[in-house]
Amino acid sequence: MPQLNKRSRTASSRASSNPPSIRSSASPSPSAGTSQHQPSNVPTAQSVTDRETEALRRFNKRYDVTKLSAEDILVVQQKKWKSDVYKHFKEPVIVTQDDGTVLYKFVCNVIRPGISPSSVSRVRHDDSTSNLSRHIRICNPKVLAPGTGIEQFAHGSTYNKAHFRFLIALWIARRHRPHAIVSDPELLQLFRMLYAKVEVPSPSTVSRDIREIFLMSRANVAAQLQAHVGRLHLCIDGWTSPNVISFLGVTVHYMDTEATEGAQMRSFILDFVRLLHNHTGKYLAKQLSQCLREYGIEKKILGITADNASNNDTLIIEMESLGGANSSQTRVRCFAHIINLVVKAILSLFVTKRSKTPTNGAEDANPGDEEDDLNAKDDLDEAPEDGEQDGDEDPDGMPGQDEDEYEEDPGREADDLRLVEAAVAEAGEDEDMLGSDEQLIARHAVSKLTQLAKRVFHSPSIRHDLKTQCESCGITPKQMIRTVATRWNSTSDAIARALELRLAINKLLALSKYDQPGKKGLRRFKLFDPEWVILERIHPLLQKFVLATKIISKTNTPLIHQVIPVIDILTENLQQTIDDRSLPKMVRRAAKRGLTVLNKYYSATDQSVMYRIAMLLHPRYKAEYFRRQQWEPAWIATALELLREQWTTYYKPKPAVAVNRASSQASTATTSVEDTTMEDLFFKRPDAATSVSVDALEEYLASPTLPSINDPLPFWGSQLTATTGQYGLARMALDFLSAPASSTDVERAFSRGSLTVTKRRHALNDESVRSAAVIGSWAGLKNAIPEVEIVKMFSDKSKRAKTSNVYEEGDGAANAIEID
Repeated sequence: MPQLNKRSRTASSRASSNPPSIRSSASPSPSAGTSQHQPSNVPTAQSVTDRETEALRRFNKRYDVTKLSAEDILVVQQKKWKSDVYKHFKEPVIVTQDDGTVLYKFVCNVIRPGISPSSVSRVRHDDSTSNLSRHIRICNPKVLAPGTGIEQFAHGSTYNKAHFRFLIALWIARRHRPHAIVSDPELLQLFRMLYAKVEVPSPSTVSRDIREIFLMSRANVAAQLQAHVGRLHLCIDGWTSPNVISFLGVTVHYMDTEATEGAQMRSFILDFVRLLHNHTGKYLAKQLSQCLREYGIEKKILGITADNASNNDTLIIEMESLGGANSSQTRVRCFAHIINLVVKAILSLFVTKRSKTPTNGAEDANPGDEEDDLNAKDDLDEAPEDGEQDGDEDPDGMPGQDEDEYEEDPGREADDLRLVEAAVAEAGEDEDMLGSDEQLIARHAVSKLTQLAKRVFHSPSIRHDLKTQCESCGITPKQMIRTVATRWNSTSDAIARALELRLAINKLLALSKYDQPGKKGLRRFKLFDPEWVILERIHPLLQKFVLATKIISKTNTPLIHQVIPVIDILTENLQQTIDDRSLPKMVRRAAKRGLTVLNKYYSATDQSVMYRIAMLLHPRYKAEYFRRQQWEPAWIATALELLREQWTTYYKPKPAVAVNRASSQASTATTSVEDTTMEDLFFKRPDAATSVSVDALEEYLASPTLPSINDPLPFWGSQLTATTGQYGLARMALDFLSAPASSTDVERAFSRGSLTVTKRRHALNDESVRSAAVIGSWAGLKNAIPEVEIVKMFSDKSKRAKTSNVYEEGDGAANAIEID
């Protein structure tokens, strides 16, 4: 796209003495927000001053108004608007007057219940912000002096029943509060202290309101996604709520290049789809396809990220047959889940398989009470008691960890076990690495740690004694970490914490009151030196995977371009461990199992175009990375062929039409819906019709790599407005590089669900769970929830309810009864 030089202001914006200009107008308002601003004194073309005429001529030439649509011109202009004043207004509305003058109507973001929002209009060829700034000064109230707020509120309250009702519903949904909280006497007392005539909705009304907000907001979200210029990605996963309702969680991810604050990654919950039948891949695909059709985005999906469960393999295949995208070629396997499988393979030699039926005398055989110890306070005297865990959201806007998040998922655990066992069995094991004695030692070590951590957590006296021993050893007192089957890396974390507390643990178990046989004592949990040695030797290898999981699980950070480099680093670490004959055979054997599983899923990246294309479109890597990693030339050629195929099919600009033909066909050429191609639908931009003398992709591939570029998204975002003519290539790069590498965001979405459906809220139905969880995510999106329309709907409902209560008086006239 050609770079547009910054245009100077028109003379009318520099000289206040000039006659009224068509650049902008706003009628004064006697009070902030109480009158609708309308364009006024807009002159005809004959009355425009010479300077304004020149400014208009320059604008028309610069933006080529004969070829670009009004919408395209606005998009280009918005990229140049840097002032913060625009944040005070919604997206400008294009208004074309009878004389052909094009205005931008800026509608104020400030919501005043019962009052139409104010607006300021400005001709599009003027970038002056003076009238917009003047509106903001009028609109924004002055900061009150301390102590004057409640006095002014008492004399002139802005309470509005419908708006209050909206805010209550939004608060309860977003902060995971029970509906019945609106009946709490203390809360009602607080409300009435602020406004005596406040009308608080009932719990059942709140429940209905949340569902109404969801239904009205869904249309807004759908419209935003449909209008997005580019492709969308999905993360999917199944979840069963604590009240045993099954859902398919769906999150959507994309690079928003139209944001006023610059290119931003967007990710949020799209929907919770109710599942009523067995979770077969075919059934899941049908439900997901229906969901996408409801939002009108079934043709905009590029990547689908899911874990490695077998039903997801079927789902991806079925999505293609149902008219979705080329799902099998653009599938992304959750990399965090792959890392977890590798760690499970490594630790499979250290962990005894859990028996289906606990044996007599087995202690704490049921791990169902296992919860998050990593996030608990380190002070051993302050371990959380039952029911005290805080469920509020953390500063990043996501829910805090909740124990329901770590409830067991037997189906997933069984799937993971099958995947690990199949990979290990297929590869076999070296005879020289077998060692039954070492395996027994390793299993004893992990088993002892697991049982001891449970005993410490559930006993205040043991916690206190462990804290005392930590202090005597000069160790910062911390809790031992319990292993959780559904908590990734929990065993690795438990081993790391135990090694950190080794001296204190040994001194604790040596105390006379614990150094006793039988269940009351802790002697049987004492680790011997060979057991500590095994843990010390396996710990460095496990920590590499803990770090990889943390990196790949960051919120709003796609990192699909890092999957292959991280796999290469982990492969190298595993191979070094296998080759190190100074290590115990048990550790080398465990590393071999991990490498077997990692290689299996490394090979699976060849089934998708996403990974290799993302690598090639990273300016730091390109094909040079594959050469450094000694890929076979045929493999590199295949990756480049896939890249070129996607480029030419969907993104490469069409050749320019000859000038003499363009002039004769400009007024008659039309394109029917049937003739619209994929690139017309997603990627049409002003530079699409420009002459392309050099293939942008080939030019990019031939250029040197850029080692200083760590994050490719800002780099390609800057290319969208550069003069290099690389818009199509930049759009392609942003589409592929914005795909999430793991499905951890959808797991976080289930945290919202778990906070909504707690152990004491099992009466919630599926629609209530769905609406509350999704609205909690949408509340952080700009313009997702149509507050004005919703408040108006609530107000209209309230009026209808009041006017239905009438009585006859005098001559029979009906009078509405206002109920306070």
